[in-house]
Amino acid sequence: MNTTRRRFSLRGKIFLVMLVVTGAALLLSGIVSVLLARRSVNEATRDELGKQADVLVDFLAEPSITVPQQQGDRRAGLGLFTALLRLVSQVESAEIYRVGLDGVLRQPERIDVEADLLADFDPSVLDVESLLGGERQSGRLRGPDGTVVWVAAGLQGRTGGYVFVLSASPETDRTLWRSPLAFAGISALAFALAMSVWFSNRLTRPIRRLQTAAGAIAAGDLSARVEPEGSDEVGDLAESFNRMADELERSRRAERSFVMSVSHDLRTPLTSIKGYGEAIADGAVTGDAAVHAGKVIENEAGRLERLVHDLLDLARLDAREFRLHEQVVDLGEDLVELSESFGQRVEAARLSFRVSAAPLPVTRTDPDRVVQVVANLLENALRHTPEGGTIEVRWAACPPSEGLPGGSVRVDVSDTGRGMPPDVVEHVFERLYVAEHLPGERPAGTGLGLAIVSELTRALGGTVSVRSEVGRGSIFSVWIPIRA
Repeated sequence: MNTTRRRFSLRGKIFLVMLVVTGAALLLSGIVSVLLARRSVNEATRDELGKQADVLVDFLAEPSITVPQQQGDRRAGLGLFTALLRLVSQVESAEIYRVGLDGVLRQPERIDVEADLLADFDPSVLDVESLLGGERQSGRLRGPDGTVVWVAAGLQGRTGGYVFVLSASPETDRTLWRSPLAFAGISALAFALAMSVWFSNRLTRPIRRLQTAAGAIAAGDLSARVEPEGSDEVGDLAESFNRMADELERSRRAERSFVMSVSHDLRTPLTSIKGYGEAIADGAVTGDAAVHAGKVIENEAGRLERLVHDLLDLARLDAREFRLHEQVVDLGEDLVELSESFGQRVEAARLSFRVSAAPLPVTRTDPDRVVQVVANLLENALRHTPEGGTIEVRWAACPPSEGLPGGSVRVDVSDTGRGMPPDVVEHVFERLYVAEHLPGERPAGTGLGLAIVSELTRALGGTVSVRSEVGRGSIFSVWIPIRA
């Protein structure tokens, strides 16, 4: 059963994360702001009620004002308080308690200026003695429409006194959605929504371009590139992608050139072998001509054999299937043997050959591969050195260095050939590059020798470099690590 996995885009994820974080921040700040606003409004209402209580007490304490003291004068007293309370805009409801000489509160008289807010008020919380002494008492209670703030004050009389409780509702909850704070919160949320959309598009735009370019390269368009934006990680990723695309395009060109060159190198000897073989089979070649044809077939077959061996070596190195057979050896003996056998070929080519040898320490390495490296360098020198020139090979032990802390064996192969310009030196270890750009006068070699030198040296743990000057020749240097 095939199931389709729904993918949530990175842009959507960034948008959702930014929206959630912004919304949570706004919610938290809104809660804190509401709590602080409630506290501020409650305190302001309490202070205002306290001021009104002070006004009432000061007014009733005037000698010219007679506060009714007897129970029969209750209506007149209530009328006086009602008239005063209606002049106070902040007071919505009030209760008046008559205090006897025993200090006990009598049944309250409630005066509702605007609303009945003190229905659930408990007078037992009042400190009558302190109130009659001139102190103020305040508090909050839960009313039918929200929080109610109350302030109590007292007035001492000849036969007792009065305690009155003034109350008002801050109306914080009822006016919250109509307040500037609510408008600011909604505006901030809308702004956060718009900015989340913009930022998610802005942040994912380079990634979408990378995705498009990667798809184009996967489809075969190796020219696809991405314009880096900024100097952050995404910009670095775009630059890395472009470098990867450049290297991939260069590798594809090198691969195509490599296939074409190998095909040419295979076609030439095969053509010779086929032609001479057909001539021998038809009886058209006899005697000395037949002997010559046989030598040509043998030489071309050897050339094909070398090319196949080189291709197999490169394939194993590329596939990391190349194995070294290390042993403890004196490389000096192997290099002397190689120089003696190669000297005959150099003399046959009418070149001078010099060997500068120094004692080498015993080391653990693969001697056959070291000899193969040096032999390939000598083959390359023989290919590009004209008659009358000189090829020299020298080796010596080198002290420890940063890259080779245990010391190394250095082998230099120099020639007095035509040399190479800097643009060729830069690519000299690429496959078939020298064979294509600096074709030699002799057909010896497959054009893969220097590439094999580079790969084998790396496999042996060493390094290789080249110095060359046009018209004066080249010097290839190989460092093989010394290991116990």
